[in-house]
Amino acid sequence: DIPIIFMTGWGSEKVAAEAFRQGVVDYFVKEVDYSYVSRLANSIRKAVAQARAEKEREQLREQLEVSEMRYRALAESTYEAILGLLADGTIIFGNEALQRLFYLDPKAVISTNIYDYISIGAEDGGQPTKLAEMSGREVEGTWKRSDGLLVPVELSCSPAHKGSTFDFVLVVRDITARKLMEEELRQKQMELIQASKMATLGEMAAGVAHELNQPLNTIKIATGRLRRKMRDEGDGFFDEKLALIEGQVDRAAGIIEHMRLFGRKPRVQASAVVITDALEGVFTILGEQLKSSGVEIYFEAEEGLPRVRGEQTRLEQVFLNIIGNAREAMEARERDLEGGEKDYRKRIDIRARRDGADRVLLSFSDNGCGMPKKVAERVFEPFFTTKEVGQGTGLGMSISYSIIRDFGGKIECDSKENKGTTFSITLPAAG
Repeated sequence: DIPIIFMTGWGSEKVAAEAFRQGVVDYFVKEVDYSYVSRLANSIRKAVAQARAEKEREQLREQLEVSEMRYRALAESTYEAILGLLADGTIIFGNEALQRLFYLDPKAVISTNIYDYISIGAEDGGQPTKLAEMSGREVEGTWKRSDGLLVPVELSCSPAHKGSTFDFVLVVRDITARKLMEEELRQKQMELIQASKMATLGEMAAGVAHELNQPLNTIKIATGRLRRKMRDEGDGFFDEKLALIEGQVDRAAGIIEHMRLFGRKPRVQASAVVITDALEGVFTILGEQLKSSGVEIYFEAEEGLPRVRGEQTRLEQVFLNIIGNAREAMEARERDLEGGEKDYRKRIDIRARRDGADRVLLSFSDNGCGMPKKVAERVFEPFFTTKEVGQGTGLGMSISYSIIRDFGGKIECDSKENKGTTFSITLPAAG
């Protein structure tokens, strides 16, 4: 490592060539007038500088080797597959996880192309398909294993550090377990929604019995009168009573049929729903109960509203939860105001309008007792309820939140104590 300056009185081209081949940093022929001595100082400075630079380069090489060994050990110990890629997708490095996850020899993938194994974007429309587009993002796709099985994966791509032998680093995670858990969670959520619907039907049973009794009683009374008058009345009387009977029977059948449809398991896929149809379905079930409770309904819809993305019976479930809670809040306020405001009238305002070019906003406003801020902030939490034990599960609004979110919408609550509550639902227009 010591720099050598070679001086000789017997210089020649052959000697010079041999000296440099042996590694000297400079070469002088001794001259009679000692003129070479004046050049010696600069030569020494140059030799020392070169020696220092070489030593630094050697240290950097050692550090780089240590660093490379450290990162290689890290890459080999991680569970995710890590690949070094050129800009066109050519693989120039793969870690041992390729063998564990996809049964691929890391050496065998060198010089093949990443697009021979992964598929992104094709099934999912808006997903990026190029490495540069994926940079800094997590993208889901599939990996085609050597046995032909398609494995769901999550891909993370980032540019390689400057000076690396590859352009991009791609991390591939097998998300099969996560996808199975998501599917299981979705199934459980659907079961929970169905259970909540059946609980809602159970809670409404008494009201529905009353609702059905009214048309049935009308039928009974009309039939009795028909029998009494049959002997001495003309056809006109019979036609009128028969029409009344038919109308009331149709009404009862409609209520029963709608409850049967509501109790079915919904389709998982969203479709195009007319918002007024979903509201009419709710009032088919709740209409008479609201009337008997003295609740006034005011509905206003903007002309030409587009259909929304959803599923009718699940939207009805959300509306039933909101309107049912509103009725209870107004009844609570009515009890609190006994002997107070004589002109208090229970009222629910429902408004539907466009929200921008591709969304519909639906609001439900009541003039009930309202909620304190701390309660309103938790209204969508699962199992949170202010009702007494046995009177509520605390799942209604939580499930409503999940249903609206599943359809790509959002639901918000604005409540003022002793003033009332407004629930605002924004849903995307159906494509």
